[in-house]
Parts: sequence; C-alpha cells; structure tokens
Amino acid sequence: MCRPEGRKRRPNCAKSEDARYSMRRDGSSPRRASPTRVSDIASRAGVSQGTIYWYFKSKEELFMAVFEEWVSELVPTYVEFAAAPGTVEEKVRYYLKSAAEVLADSEDLLPVHIEFSLQAFRDDSIRERFKELFAEMRSSLMAIVREGVESGTFRDDLNAAHLASLVIAAYDGLALQWAADPEAVDWQGLSATFAEVLLEGLRKR
Repeated sequence: MCRPEGRKRRPNCAKSEDARYSMRRDGSSPRRASPTRVSDIASRAGVSQGTIYWYFKSKEELFMAVFEEWVSELVPTYVEFAAAPGTVEEKVRYYLKSAAEVLADSEDLLPVHIEFSLQAFRDDSIRERFKELFAEMRSSLMAIVREGVESGTFRDDLNAAHLASLVIAAYDGLALQWAADPEAVDWQGLSATFAEVLLEGLRKR
C-alpha cells in the first residue's frame, strides 16, 4: 500500500515503504507504554516526518498499514505450504518445517507479531483480520488432514479443525517462549519433534 486512498502519488512513494519497514523492525505499536515516536520511525527510515504524514494520517494508520502488509504476506505463504507435493505425511512435515523456518527467519519481527496479537483485544479491525488469517491457516491444515483420512493414512475419528487450531496454538506459544528465552527455542528441532508426535497420533492403526 504505497499511498492512502484519495492522496496523490508522489515520486518518493518508496519512502512510505521504508517507514513501514522501520516500524516493523522496531516492533512499535501506537498503544505501547513507551511508543516509538513518529520522529524515530522517520529517522530510521531516512525520511522526514512530513513524508510519513503525507502517506499516513497518523501513527495508528501506519500501524494498520504494517499489519495489513504482514497479513497479506502470511496468508499465501501458508496456503503454499499446504499445496506442496508428496504424501500426506511429507506434507505435514513440510508444513511444520516451513512454518518454523518462517518464524526463525523473522525473529526480529516476532515482537511485532506479539504486538499485533495484543492489539486484537482492543481493535475490532485487527481482530477481524486475525480471524481471517487463522481461518485460512486452519483451512490449509484441515485440507492435509482430510486428504490423509481419504487416502486411509490418517484416522477418521479426529476433528480436523481442532487439530489445525492446536498446531497454530503451538507455534504461537513458541513465539511467546522465544520472546522470553530465545536460546530455548530451536525452531527446526522443535518442528521435527512436533511433526513426529503429531503424525504418530494421526496414523491409522
């Protein structure tokens, strides 16, 4: 999103992207007790405060732009994971491994993820977007589970929606653990262990 609706596009449009990038890297939220100031964001982005206010009416609007950008990046990523080729067991391993890689490669953005999660309790628009994000993630995971059931690989007595919700909860919980103790979270090791435990419970006997 390079410019707010109703405002003219300017040649330095890329600078609004720099501002969003800076805000993401800082983990800034408009409601934090000690929020990053717009002047700080502008300085890190290499633009003036006036440039930021040209593209965003307020810090809250900038925060929402960052959030929308974050969601738009995540949704197709998880859909792609679920559509990977291979057997259903290979798909489960790939999905969990890839989700861990996304988090490991974005550790500097995890504070932003946590901030967004907190804002969902206070902001209806963010809550709705989280609902959409989680629904898409559950749907992609449920598709793998259903494929496994139809092929006779997985048990047919388990609730696919519940399993998908538990997987999402596990990774969100790991993100919180990482925030408290980064060295205790081995993303790839944990995802491999998680995959084997999950598959052991899913396999049809």
